[in-house]
Amino acid sequence: MNDSKNNDSSRRGFLSSGLLLSFVGLAAAAGVCLCSIGACKKKEAKTPVISRHLITIKSGRVSVKVDKVAALDHVGGAAKIVHPELDDRILLIRVNKHGFVAVSNRCTHKGGEVVYNKKEKKLICTNYGHSVFMLSGNVIKGPASRALKTYRLMTIDGNLEVFT
Repeated sequence: MNDSKNNDSSRRGFLSSGLLLSFVGLAAAAGVCLCSIGACKKKEAKTPVISRHLITIKSGRVSVKVDKVAALDHVGGAAKIVHPELDDRILLIRVNKHGFVAVSNRCTHKGGEVVYNKKEKKLICTNYGHSVFMLSGNVIKGPASRALKTYRLMTIDGNLEVFT
């Protein structure tokens, strides 16, 4: 008789554990589904957009009057180029007095916007901060598995030229 009590307890425990795990699994799946349709709140990037009158696009090159972009007047400053003639959004970052970096502003995981973290000197996806990149575009932490596209830069006549 004692054995049947233990068996009943074991079965109840097993069923309770199974039900709990099923509930957790369903909740997790529902969360994934909600996120995949955009129902989860994503962090909005506050990186300033460079005014179109400071940008010229010609022959595979974007020319930026960088000395007129307030967000880029100091080391660690960042601003983005958003223009209908471009296939990509480009993030410009001032890394030293005369140097800049230009990378795609779209995470390679799900296309979320990336922002520059000045303190850590890293690029972080605004889609929950899951993916983190070096200034070279290389992945530090996924889920992104591919590097961000980087752009060659040159300063000509006081303008920053971004080669697309």
